[in-house]
Amino acid sequence: MSAAPAEGARVAWQDVPDAMRTAIERVCGAAVIEARTQPGGFSPGVAARVRCADGARWFVKAASAELNPDAPRFHRREARVLADLDGLILAGQLPVPRLRGTVERGPWFALVIEDVEGRQPAVPWRDDELILVLAALDRLAEALTPGPDDGRVDRTFCYRVPRRRLQRLADPGPGPRR
Repeated sequence: MSAAPAEGARVAWQDVPDAMRTAIERVCGAAVIEARTQPGGFSPGVAARVRCADGARWFVKAASAELNPDAPRFHRREARVLADLDGLILAGQLPVPRLRGTVERGPWFALVIEDVEGRQPAVPWRDDELILVLAALDRLAEALTPGPDDGRVDRTFCYRVPRRRLQRLADPGPGPRR
């Protein structure tokens, strides 16, 4: 079994307005010849792995404020975070794909990100996959500590609480696994 479908309704690549698709293709550097919608996630919009005429592959996330007024704002924030982390990503210190660029047209906002081969972890969690996720969280925490402190985020809470919950899955102790 794989991840549950997206909570937000996915929009197919071909249903994105022509002007927006054309602008995204400019960021990609070539026409998109294949787009595969990805499961999981929560934003109502496009989440597609695309292949371009020049052979390049990208991950495109796009959302319209007409479908959800908050989704473009979340995508803009993700783009800012990826841009801020680009030096660490380039240096190989973060296991994170790089941001290629963004597009904003009318109510639409899109991110074009490096495509990473892989798949969603199985649900329920498998021990071998959980170990990889925990190792990635540890690597992120190490690379991002200390982080810039703008007072908006309690990084200890954001990392340790999910990490402890995942760790309990890996080592649940007595009783049923949750």
